[in-house]
Amino acid sequence: MTGYVNDPAQYYAAMDVLAFPTYREGFGLVGIEAGAMELPVVATRIPGCVDSIVDQKTGILISSGDADELFDAINLYLCNQELRITHGKAGRKRVLLEFQPKEIWKYLHKKYLKLLKNNDL
Repeated sequence: MTGYVNDPAQYYAAMDVLAFPTYREGFGLVGIEAGAMELPVVATRIPGCVDSIVDQKTGILISSGDADELFDAINLYLCNQELRITHGKAGRKRVLLEFQPKEIWKYLHKKYLKLLKNNDL
């Protein structure tokens, strides 16, 4: 257990797969960070994680609270290097295409302008 880590890149670099069996997430930024580091992600099929992980492409989504499913998904990646690499590369590609800060900022700016216009503020 590391406690709070300001720069988790070194920890992602040491991983083969990220296990993210959470019960509640706002977005699942951890999955995006792991994807950027070419790590496949095993995460629970809940809001937030389903937005940051593409099931069977950038990771595997499992049922919340299912320890057997979690074990099987992690074990699949640990025993199948080709799948682990394929999903990791797909995760990085997705992050580079869909989660660049400037593109997100542009979208938010347009959205805020539209909201302001609609509210006559």
